[in-house]
Amino acid sequence: MLRNVFSTSRIVMALLALGLLIAVTALSPAAVGGLQTDGDPWPTTSPDASTDLQAAAELVRANQLTTDHSSPAVQEVDKQIGLETIEALSSNSPVMLIENVGQWDENARFQVWGARGTIWLAEDAIWLTLLGTSQETGEAGEELSVTPEPSSDGDLTEIDASHDVSGVNLKISFLTGDLAPTLEPISLTNTLINYFLGTEPGNWRIGVPTWSGVRYKNIIPDTDADIVISSEQFWQWHLMVPPDAAFGDISIRIDGANDLFVDDNGVLWLDTDVGRIPGPLLLTEDDSPLFVNQIDADVVTFDVQPPEPFNPLGTPSMSPDDNPGELVFSTFFGGSAYDSANAVAAGNVGETYVAGETYSYNFPTTPGAFDPSINGSSDIFIAKLPDFGQSVDFSTFIGGTNQDRANAISVHDDGTIYIVGDTSSYNYPTRSGTFDTSFNGGTDVVVTRLSSSGSSLIFSGYLGGSLGEVGGGIAVDASGAAYVTGQTWSTDFPTSSGAFDRSHNGNTDAFVSKIGPGGGSLVFSTFLGGSTYDFAYGIAVDSRGAPYVVGSTGSASFPTTPGAFNRTFAGFNDVFITRLNPSGSALEYSGLLGGNSDDQGQGIAVDSNGAAYISGQTTSTNFLTTPGAYDRNRSGFWDGFAAKISASGGNLVYSTYIGGNNNDCETSGIDRECVIALNDVGQAYIAGRTFSSDFPTTFDAFDRTYNGSEDGFMAKLNASGSALLYGSFFGGSGGDQTLAVAVDHTESAFVAGRTYSSNFPTNASAFDRTYNGSGDGFIIKLAVGAPPTPTPTRTPTSTPTPTNTSTRTITPTSTNTPANTDTPSPTSSPTLTPTPTRTTGPSVTNTPTPRLPTPTATPDFPICTVTLDKIAYPGTVGINDQVGVTLRLTGDCPGEIGAAVDVALVFDRSQSMCGAKLDEAQAA
Repeated sequence: MLRNVFSTSRIVMALLALGLLIAVTALSPAAVGGLQTDGDPWPTTSPDASTDLQAAAELVRANQLTTDHSSPAVQEVDKQIGLETIEALSSNSPVMLIENVGQWDENARFQVWGARGTIWLAEDAIWLTLLGTSQETGEAGEELSVTPEPSSDGDLTEIDASHDVSGVNLKISFLTGDLAPTLEPISLTNTLINYFLGTEPGNWRIGVPTWSGVRYKNIIPDTDADIVISSEQFWQWHLMVPPDAAFGDISIRIDGANDLFVDDNGVLWLDTDVGRIPGPLLLTEDDSPLFVNQIDADVVTFDVQPPEPFNPLGTPSMSPDDNPGELVFSTFFGGSAYDSANAVAAGNVGETYVAGETYSYNFPTTPGAFDPSINGSSDIFIAKLPDFGQSVDFSTFIGGTNQDRANAISVHDDGTIYIVGDTSSYNYPTRSGTFDTSFNGGTDVVVTRLSSSGSSLIFSGYLGGSLGEVGGGIAVDASGAAYVTGQTWSTDFPTSSGAFDRSHNGNTDAFVSKIGPGGGSLVFSTFLGGSTYDFAYGIAVDSRGAPYVVGSTGSASFPTTPGAFNRTFAGFNDVFITRLNPSGSALEYSGLLGGNSDDQGQGIAVDSNGAAYISGQTTSTNFLTTPGAYDRNRSGFWDGFAAKISASGGNLVYSTYIGGNNNDCETSGIDRECVIALNDVGQAYIAGRTFSSDFPTTFDAFDRTYNGSEDGFMAKLNASGSALLYGSFFGGSGGDQTLAVAVDHTESAFVAGRTYSSNFPTNASAFDRTYNGSGDGFIIKLAVGAPPTPTPTRTPTSTPTPTNTSTRTITPTSTNTPANTDTPSPTSSPTLTPTPTRTTGPSVTNTPTPRLPTPTATPDFPICTVTLDKIAYPGTVGINDQVGVTLRLTGDCPGEIGAAVDVALVFDRSQSMCGAKLDEAQAA
């Protein structure tokens, strides 16, 4: 929590909160940003994780520092050490200030553990050692990242061989003249750390304290600076400023950057060898940023004039032409492994509901949620965020022992949440009385209705046959009945008496099912398809209870109706749009939309008159478009499209391409890459992914600049489909994919998806501003075309309160938890019970901290502890040397350990976190 030490006037400087960017880091006293210049270079080894009871540390090498801000020359990281394991280790602990009691060079008073790169606090300055990745084709100023997908077998993810590691040291200091500030730690935490340095016990440090903050006394005449870690894991400099102080007199010096400059939004930027990063941000007491008044070489002077908000935790991918003022919030949402926000819905009073899948054991959940613990290799998650996205109202896992995924979400007027997805878990949580509580085989569709508080299931059950199904979409009517669609390979998929089609027609059929409000009855269920492949992705329902379904068909025999806007199959795959009657017994209309290549319908919405709006992707140059449409020509190989069908189904009101000169809405797996939402006046919002740098944007876009790799996008069409009212990118330097879109009655737009960008744009009060690793979900809310929304007031508490409720001692050990999942196991004691809280924005209960695991009861399975016993290596470690590490197993250990084990190794001259795999280990 924030420590409020100010009565009248204060300034806050937010520093970069850095987490692990690459597999391992190492720092010696000689590498602490000029703190010592007479040490040996860093040693380097290459890991070999194939031998029993041995682990090897991959260390980075830095040249001996001869100036205050030289850049280390870093060697390539071994390809067997992956990001997922390393990040799981670091994110299991909060960012903390570790006191130097003799384990480092005496000039380093405190170190930050759990950050991206390394931060050292010295008497004269703060030193930041940043690591980045580069490619042979990379350009200066470009940030490149390694972002692996989760591995199904639990092995460490390999790093692309084309990537090397680079680093830079930065020094940030106040210009204090002849004053000599002193350091005082603030608020002792309950966390202790043990350092076993070498083989001599006299060099070991036991019970090293950690603190919530550090005070620089008299950093400026009559002014102290408190550097604290907030509940959001932000670094902040709090300056106790005399009432008559002139803000223009406050200057900082930044050494180690190649260049300093200010953009048109007033944001200070640092060009470094590892990319362009934002500079420190100074805020007044009311959280208004100070304006950079002058840059003189490496000295920056601040004055009172706030620039546009930006993200100090990662490079904001914004340009002077962008319009960040319409951003209500933007936040990461995930844990240390792979996470994806696949679905989003808008609440009645500005809330955001999101669902998806997570592989992260430390995914943020809330006390009182239905399930705070991950259950298998991946679980469904469901979460609700308040209006400004500064916290989480509730967040819960739902899943069984295998893989579970949510693909669509809908919210009833009473606040209850419906999701549809699919599972391979035989023990997915069901509710007694639901229409089907037994797993049927392969993969089943799951349909779950969650209480408005997120604490209990109203109904939950399976829907499927003996082969396999995928849940594509869900819609809810006023009574609370749920309409679901997807695809099935099962000839014994459940159908109902009197349904339109009770026979499986081809390789894969679409299905349409209605479930009663209480979940106890399958009101109707029908196949929908032709003789080959048919896939349904989206569903909507009108006020009569008639379901509309959109998808893709490769079947020339797909059922169509007389009078439909088009009944001719154009070839390869066509989009289908079908409306059933309210009883599911007949088609009211069914037609096809496509061209000579691949066409897929993925999103659907219905207006109050019964007209249907659909979206999807096409590779057809002759896709059916209408005169006067916004864009009648395909621009890239894959383009998005949007179309409107009249209420009768007889007319194609409009149909248009949407895209740039590269691929847009390109399909990948079961993801819906081009989705649609509708406002009250018939204007369509289309969202998806793009590789096109010239994707159409508008002057008022949140982000008009293509950020690299691939970006998410959102486009808004006028009611006639003839003009683009809004177009914007969303993304950072990595891959970004928008998978869901929603619109509320105020015309706020909600988008969600996944990102591999550590610099994905977030706002100052967002729930989570830090990329957590291996792919994160993201959630954005925009007031499209509205005046900028004010940021919620930040409310600091009187003193920093440690969040750990029990003393935790961290040693260079690893706890292996035998489990039946492929997800990383926690590396800290399961008895740790941190209290998830956040203090930014309006006060809301049940607000989690995403960097800590959710409190859970002590598991009933045995605990086996793997402890570093000794390091067997004579002499000095050199490049490519293999270091033998003996590990001691204590506790209730199995005969052998086959899972990856995270090991934190603290060496005599350098510190590293590395992942090691123990193929076989016997208990001591």
